[in-house]
Amino acid sequence: MSTSPLRLDEDKKNELRGFYGSVWVVETDDGDEVAFRKPTPQEYRRFKATALDENKRMHADENLARDVIVFPDPKSDEFKQLFERLPALPTSLSKAILKAAGYIDGLEARKL
Repeated sequence: MSTSPLRLDEDKKNELRGFYGSVWVVETDDGDEVAFRKPTPQEYRRFKATALDENKRMHADENLARDVIVFPDPKSDEFKQLFERLPALPTSLSKAILKAAGYIDGLEARKL
């Protein structure tokens, strides 16, 4: 059974921007849009602590995604179905979320 992709309309985009300020959107290969906000320092620290804990590491990406995704609503059936349909999505999203939070892959330092 095929479902329609989750899409943000202009009203929802404006609502999210008005409430959260900066919001980022990614699109899956299936055309679903996922919107997220930048993590707070506390959310980032929790992500790092979970990622470094051998027993909890596998949950770090999904927990971070649940903390910052603003569309679809993480408590909705659409969200649950999206993560069931695309189980690796939290891993991909975590890279985009970390970039929004200031992570720069390959950042180079130079001596002054």
